[in-house]
Amino acid sequence: MAKESRPAMPFYGKDFYSDINVVLMTNAEQGMYLRLLWHCWSEGSVPDDTERLSRLLQVDRAEFEEESFPKLRACFEAADGRLVHRKIERIRAELDSFRAKKSRAGKKGAEKRWRE
Repeated sequence: MAKESRPAMPFYGKDFYSDINVVLMTNAEQGMYLRLLWHCWSEGSVPDDTERLSRLLQVDRAEFEEESFPKLRACFEAADGRLVHRKIERIRAELDSFRAKKSRAGKKGAEKRWRE
């Protein structure tokens, strides 16, 4: 659940639009979901609280609680009063691993150049 320093979030359109949870959402709910995904990417998680989420999404709380929240919440995992998105965390871990691998390779190459 780390904060992300990269300004761009990978988006896999085929995965998104073929997800049954997304298929069952209205266009407005899909927009809310994308906004929550972005917050999870940049902040690590979102609050598991309808008042704070409705303010974050700038929607009517009562309508959000009744209609949208159950569909959106099904896409997240609860952890310590926060909602975490498993795929976002998996992508973050893969990118961190790739970044570390490239860093090690770069250091190894620089070390070899400096020794010659």
